[in-house]
Amino acid sequence: MVFYRKYRPQTIEDLDSKAVRETLHAVLQKNTPHAFLFTGPKGLGKTSTARIVAKVVNCERLGERKGSLEPCNECGQCVSITNGTNVDILEIDAASNRGIVERRDFQNFAAEVAGLIDAIQSDAADSSLSWAVLART
Repeated sequence: MVFYRKYRPQTIEDLDSKAVRETLHAVLQKNTPHAFLFTGPKGLGKTSTARIVAKVVNCERLGERKGSLEPCNECGQCVSITNGTNVDILEIDAASNRGIVERRDFQNFAAEVAGLIDAIQSDAADSSLSWAVLART
């Protein structure tokens, strides 16, 4: 197993940043927003945080534990998200898919799939035109 996947945080409390933990708790205690935007330089935990949010939203046992927003990491949804095999979670490396054609393909795919959770890793080299295409998704 790859080092960063083996030691990736699995719960909100595992995240290093207290500000991020507090913000996630505040946001997720209310109605879950339809989108999250994680920004910042490499290595801050954007992808890990997105995976944790996906687990919180999809956890089958979340309702059983009153007052807890932490994913159980044991149900089928949590395990498949951790393993990267969940069919409803699509992680896209935007650095490898920077063109307008790739963005339009994603836009068409996302329009056909209801309830899809997208984790898009971006980089500063993306063209503004390709982001405009993605923003319409």
